Amino acid sequence: MIGIKENGVMKIVSGYVGKTDVTEQDILNAIITHNNSDTAHADMRSDIATAESIARGRNQARVFATTAMMNDWLDNTDNQALLNVGDNLFIVEREEPDWWWDGAQPQMLETEKVDLTDYFTKAEINNLLSGKVDILTFNVALDGKLGKTETAADSEKLGGQLPEHFANKEWAMNRESIVLANNTDLNTIVTPGNYRSLNDANAQSMLNTPIEMLGGFSLQVLRMGNAEHQVMQVLYTATNYGRCFYRYCTASGEWRNWLNMESTAKRIVDGTDFNNINNGNWYVNNSASAQTMFNLPIANMAGMLYCTALDASDTSARQQIYTTFNMTAVYGRGKSGSPSVWSEWRRIDRPDYSTTEQQTGEKWIDGKPIYRRVFTGNIVAAANALQATTLISSGIQNLVKSGGWLQLGSDSKILLGTTTAQNTFPQIETISSIYLTGAGALALQSASILARAGTTNNAYQIWVEYTKS
Repeated sequence: MIGIKENGVMKIVSGYVGKTDVTEQDILNAIITHNNSDTAHADMRSDIATAESIARGRNQARVFATTAMMNDWLDNTDNQALLNVGDNLFIVEREEPDWWWDGAQPQMLETEKVDLTDYFTKAEINNLLSGKVDILTFNVALDGKLGKTETAADSEKLGGQLPEHFANKEWAMNRESIVLANNTDLNTIVTPGNYRSLNDANAQSMLNTPIEMLGGFSLQVLRMGNAEHQVMQVLYTATNYGRCFYRYCTASGEWRNWLNMESTAKRIVDGTDFNNINNGNWYVNNSASAQTMFNLPIANMAGMLYCTALDASDTSARQQIYTTFNMTAVYGRGKSGSPSVWSEWRRIDRPDYSTTEQQTGEKWIDGKPIYRRVFTGNIVAAANALQATTLISSGIQNLVKSGGWLQLGSDSKILLGTTTAQNTFPQIETISSIYLTGAGALALQSASILARAGTTNNAYQIWVEYTKS
């Protein structure tokens, strides 16, 4: 088909059937109709739309924590309709690739992800900038700085505070500290800064404190790493005898146990119940003070108390050791179970009396350890006859001391080694004793027991302390 334009009219020279003259406007209308058709030039129209979107800056980005979360979002066709060709689909997880939308499905971005490990997060930057200095305020502050020849003691440029305040750690912390609300869990305080309790009741309502708070405290939180929870807490008590504790939180958010910075023992307040002391080193000042206290191991006896725990925030497992000031006795007890209860006090500086041989913790003059053992049994009665009951057959070097009782008749008992006349106890003349043979045998001798009419076998419970060869 050949068309020639002449005087504004398109004339068909050849190849056109049915019409000889077509106006230029008719041809333009036909082209427009063709271009507006949804089926005409499908591939070309798609490419043009893509190029136009990019040129106009319509592409955008969406962020997902993981690839799986992105795929779940794309499964919804309504979500797909929100996307433009070329939109980026970023994945937060470091080891996962990023994607872009091609109009039908996500395509993997071929560029390598940027490692942001060494960069601060927005939250961390906000924390760092929380103490930023206002430049106008800073300029005013410069006008009030100390001159080169001024001393702190003479200057009026210390904000109206005395110079000694700046050497006082408690004043410095409380001056700009944040007051904690009632029932605050100290595990949640991870933003660096200074904090404090409002009053005694407020302090006593707090959770995860190092000890049972008797009064107010100041808390300092220090950043120890890049992670949000990686901080150290330092707590100063206003009461509880001015103690100081610290602990550390790992990057994963796990709090370590509170530790006591001070090893000096603190005096126990009169009227204290030992059941309420959960950790630390303490002392009872004197016997008068001891008389006011509860659940001591021994009444009216001043001494030192050592309390240990596996976890300062958990009061269900504890051990207490109490020593008298002159170290004449050491007592111990523990707390465990659910619900947890304190056990009875036990004296632990020497063993309990037992039928099993025990070391007493003492030594004889030759440096050898002293042992103790309880023996029980019966001495067989015999008319006018000597009796000996062997307790230990050999291996004994020295006999240190002994004690106990022997039974006389059906219900009477008398201490070992007691001497008595025949008319007092007709069945005996003297009481038996412990002796050591040359062969190293330990025996209970009943030489003094002379069986009389109507007597029976004589029971005994005795203890002996000795050294071994």
